[in-house]
Amino acid sequence: MARLKKKHLNKQLRSAHQTKSEKGKYLVLFLGFLMVGSVFGVLFYGAPSSAYGSVTYKGYVFEQTNVGYEAKIDGEKYFFTTLPQYLEQLELESFDDILLRGGFVFSFDPEQGAIDAVDAARLFFARELPLRGIAYGEGVLKPSTIYALPVITCENASQEQPVVVVREANMTSITYEENCLIIEGQPQTITQYLQALEYKILGVL
Repeated sequence: MARLKKKHLNKQLRSAHQTKSEKGKYLVLFLGFLMVGSVFGVLFYGAPSSAYGSVTYKGYVFEQTNVGYEAKIDGEKYFFTTLPQYLEQLELESFDDILLRGGFVFSFDPEQGAIDAVDAARLFFARELPLRGIAYGEGVLKPSTIYALPVITCENASQEQPVVVVREANMTSITYEENCLIIEGQPQTITQYLQALEYKILGVL
C-alpha cells in the first residue's frame, strides 16, 4: 500500500511539474510576441516625438512639456506657456511700429498680480532686444522699494523713445497714442499679451 501511495504521489509531482513548465513556455512566447509587436509598431508608426506631443505653427515645432511648450527658433530653444495660434487675435500692430523705431522703455506697476509674468518678460526683453539691434530700457509706474528703477510713464514717451506700459485693470484695454502703448487687463490677460510681445520680437507672430 505504501508503494502505491508513493507511486501515485510521484505521478502527481511529475504532472504538476509538466504543467508549470508548459505555463512557463507560454509566458515566454507571450512576452516575446509583445516585444516583437512593439518593435514593429515603432517601425511602422514611428516613435512619439515627446511624451506630451507636439504642435507645428508656421514651420515652428512646439514640443509640449509638463510646464508649457518648448520650441527651437533660429537655432535657440525658447519656452512658452501659450501657443502662438491662441494669441493671433490680440491687437498688437502698434507694437510693430514701436519695434521699427529702434527701441522702447518698458514700464510696469510693481504691485500688480501678474508680476511673475512681467519679470519673465523683462528678462526676455533685456536678452533678446539688444541681439536684434533694438535699444531697451525699464521703469516703474510708481516708486518701488523692490525695483530700483526710475519712474517712467506715458508722459516720458517721445518719438525717439516710445514707452510700453503694462498695468492691471478690471477691463482689457489696448491703447496707443502719443508714442505710448498701454496694455491693461487681468493678470491672465497681461500674461498672454506679454507672451504675444515675445512672439512678435522672435518673428513668430
